[in-house]
Amino acid sequence: MTVLDDAPATPAPTLEIGAVELPPAPQRPAPPVASGQGAEATGGNTLPQEPVHCGRPMAVRRLDPLVPDSRANRAVLEAALAEERVHACACGYLLTLPAAPGRAEPLCAPHERAVFTELLLQRVHAAAGVVESVLWACDQLSPQEGGTDDPSEQWLLEADRESAAWAADTAELDLEAAVRLAAEHGVAAERLAEATGREAPQAA
Repeated sequence: MTVLDDAPATPAPTLEIGAVELPPAPQRPAPPVASGQGAEATGGNTLPQEPVHCGRPMAVRRLDPLVPDSRANRAVLEAALAEERVHACACGYLLTLPAAPGRAEPLCAPHERAVFTELLLQRVHAAAGVVESVLWACDQLSPQEGGTDDPSEQWLLEADRESAAWAADTAELDLEAAVRLAAEHGVAAERLAEATGREAPQAA
């Protein structure tokens, strides 16, 4: 038989602690950077860091001269036209990042440029074809101007003209990028003029 004591329980002892300064919260470690590459934090340099995978830096993937018309080469060119570079790891992992301004590496060695002339010209010719198609579409809108008094139809025509103008500007910029990339990799101005259908394409 258990007998319960009705006497009040003795309060538990308490420990008073004065104000204590807590240590600062730990900071997240910086992403790994290959030695001698990437941003130099100690020097105040703000250059982008070199990507790392499998514990090693990912080199910029260049054009393969053995298979000039391969899908891999086309992907490298598409990235370059968008001012990006494809970085590759030995395990097969690929990462596309914006090219560092003023530090973009060539896509091939100087002695390999002739191998990729046709591939670069294909990009220029395709971009020129897009420009021609867009300009033709813009011309088709001109006869319709002023052909209706309906405000809703006029609004639609105005929207079509704005869309066509935007498409034309975008196509011209894409063509300029293709011409510039080809010129940077040794394609002759005469061949660029032939591919664009213009007398003097400018590779600004």
